[in-house]
Amino acid sequence: MVSAPPTPYEEYIRVDELLALHSPRTDAPGEDLFIAVHQVSELWLATLLRETGDARRMLLEEDTEGAARRLRTAVDVLGQLTGTLNVLCGMLPTEFARFRTELGTASAAQSPQFARVIKACRGPGPSLWDAFAALAEGQGGLVKIYDAVGGGPREVAELLVDLDDAFGAWMSAHWRLVSRQIGAAMGTAGQSAALLRERMEARLFPALLDVRPEFHRAEEVPAP
Repeated sequence: MVSAPPTPYEEYIRVDELLALHSPRTDAPGEDLFIAVHQVSELWLATLLRETGDARRMLLEEDTEGAARRLRTAVDVLGQLTGTLNVLCGMLPTEFARFRTELGTASAAQSPQFARVIKACRGPGPSLWDAFAALAEGQGGLVKIYDAVGGGPREVAELLVDLDDAFGAWMSAHWRLVSRQIGAAMGTAGQSAALLRERMEARLFPALLDVRPEFHRAEEVPAP
């Protein structure tokens, strides 16, 4: 039987090539889902790198409106990453154990794109944060930005906080998933769930939280 030619959609998305990359090593229930989740996550990470890179470039050009659009998309992408990861919560630990040895020492923490996302956001080196910090400095600092009424830089600052929170939610989802699958056992790369928890608590843009107390300082009352 002659197979039907691919549709324009299949050719554009390159469906056959994409599905060929999805190749579980065992017939264990759950391995195909595990691989799909991580492959999809890599695609989302590539998108996240593009959006944060564009946002940085726009901030250097002082295009806060354009940067804000890119940052909103980046926040949504992180939501997709969290939702994709949560799909694995339905997997039983016994199901994971059936194919876990196939991973060897492989771990999601080894993803080069994951490392690039962190570096692209907070450095070291050129980063989203250094572009925003330069913009803030030109506006008189973070406090001045928040004191401004309807300012584009203030919107960008809050979107960076949203991005930070969304990143933390993704890290939290990963920690919870690892905890429910292996408990206190060591991970495939020799790391524990406790180490993941430490990473979960690290902020991408801590200065944006550190400045908050400045807005809540009580005025000094003169002594009678």
